[in-house]
Amino acid sequence: VDEGMYTKVQCTVSEIIADMPGTLALCVAFAIPQRLLASHSSAPSAWSVYIAMTYLHTFTAQTMAITVLTLTSSPDYAALLANLIYTGWIMTAGYILNIKNLLPGIRWMTWINPLRYAFQATLQEELRGRLFYD
Repeated sequence: VDEGMYTKVQCTVSEIIADMPGTLALCVAFAIPQRLLASHSSAPSAWSVYIAMTYLHTFTAQTMAITVLTLTSSPDYAALLANLIYTGWIMTAGYILNIKNLLPGIRWMTWINPLRYAFQATLQEELRGRLFYD
């Protein structure tokens, strides 16, 4: 970028693509012990969905952080902004707060939140076929 050969967009996209294999390896390395310790279903489809959703979550957060770093002039501002965005994503994804309990003015954020879809897909896969009683 400094030499003028590449634009910020090209550098950002190449950095995101270059991080994909490492992110996948990291997700697999963490997903295997998590699944084994939690004694979830050992069906291959459940494992693949869990790893895919873990990867989607990690890749989305990583891509957002790289993009924010590219768009801001300072790493300090980028860290602040990326943490604020990520906190908003977590709060509106259903991890911490029930989506139905959010204020109507904030509830619209759940529709543009990529982590919400990963979380809901993981829940559907994990809880399919289980019975819960009052």
